[in-house]
Amino acid sequence: MVLTGHWITSDFQLRQVVMEFEQLHGSHTGVLIAETFERVLTEWGLVPHLFGVTTDNAENNAKAMRLLTGEDPGLGRDPILKEDRHFRLLA
Repeated sequence: MVLTGHWITSDFQLRQVVMEFEQLHGSHTGVLIAETFERVLTEWGLVPHLFGVTTDNAENNAKAMRLLTGEDPGLGRDPILKEDRHFRLLA
């Protein structure tokens, strides 16, 4: 799983960074993806700054986003992403 961050600086320069490149062991479930995603964001201190998430259309990614928005309460903790901030690729 690769997580990248993209942002614009105060002087309008586009920046990006590979935040995590991690091999997921076992089944790539929505729960595993959500837990890994949340851990990385927490480690980087980005949870309060998260604007949105872009993923492909795989159902495990959709499940992960439902878990992170609280639409699916399966993680049993407060949501870290607003429901309208999951952007799916159209490819």
